[in-house]
Amino acid sequence: MRQELTGLTVTVTSDKKREGSGYDGIHVEYEFRGRALSREKVERAVTLSEEKYCTVGGALRQATTITHQITIIDEE
Repeated sequence: MRQELTGLTVTVTSDKKREGSGYDGIHVEYEFRGRALSREKVERAVTLSEEKYCTVGGALRQATTITHQITIIDEE
């Protein structure tokens, strides 16, 4: 997306089901750092990664809900 990205941190948290195996929900937090990052382009990159490129997320999504949060830190 031609953004000047200087760092990316991804934190994943989940709630394990009390009975059986699997998860009640998964939450992914993306923290992007860079100079003059476009929120629209960052959100598009996350959407593409979650919906098109991440096969693990696709498999997990069939069994549970996956949510995400995006934080952009401007390092100008």
